[in-house]
Amino acid sequence: MPHGFQDDSLIRKWLITSALSFVLSLILLLWAYGLYGIFKTFKIFFYPQYIAIAFALFYIFFSILLEHRGAEVPYLFVSGAILSAFATFFVVCIVNGVLWLYSRGLPDFNTALLQISVCLIVAFILLKLITANNKA
Repeated sequence: MPHGFQDDSLIRKWLITSALSFVLSLILLLWAYGLYGIFKTFKIFFYPQYIAIAFALFYIFFSILLEHRGAEVPYLFVSGAILSAFATFFVVCIVNGVLWLYSRGLPDFNTALLQISVCLIVAFILLKLITANNKA
């Protein structure tokens, strides 16, 4: 048997990559359902006050992170606002997706299997793109 197949690091790498891809694919699937629910109904399934507190917390977090990385004051506030807007939108879509599925019910098994398969491929590609940037 070739030496590469006896190596435990290959199995460990496959398990870790598969687990991370599966978790990321579930997040992407919930995000897609949330975005679909927002576009279809033009409403969000929870109070706007929750969005405001999420934005404020993300704004503080990203402003501190950017300040730590050396951003200057005018750019710090604008960049923190842009990053927190993206993060808030992403989280709002995920929570909206959970509430959309909770209120409408889960799709049939074949549809869900197809959706998770597509999301698994996209998640794997995203993970590889992220790790490729870190190696460069």
